[in-house]
Amino acid sequence: MVSMRSVLRSWCDSHEIPLLGIADAGRYNNPDYEHLVPLMYRPEAIIPGTRSVIVIGLPVHLPAIDSSPSILYRESYRTVNTFLISIRTGSQTCSTGWDFHQFQSHGTGTEALKSC
Repeated sequence: MVSMRSVLRSWCDSHEIPLLGIADAGRYNNPDYEHLVPLMYRPEAIIPGTRSVIVIGLPVHLPAIDSSPSILYRESYRTVNTFLISIRTGSQTCSTGWDFHQFQSHGTGTEALKSC
């Protein structure tokens, strides 16, 4: 069986997305972090049965960040977020035996995978 990590890495590579992180959803229940993430925002509260949290990202280059507030920063931010919102992984991941769930968070597309 193909691992979900390798499927995701391959998918990110094909979309030129350099940043991929996968974490155990149970880490949000660590007493050291309880004050940082309210119960209603934890993965298990959003999608019951969640075991992993998958994060993808694109870098925003330092000159754009240092220029904030500016047109350069605004356009860089908008370009990155427009790209992240526009991508869809559902059809690829479903073919590997995983369900695809999408929901909105902070105005950007957020995706979650759950085993079939």
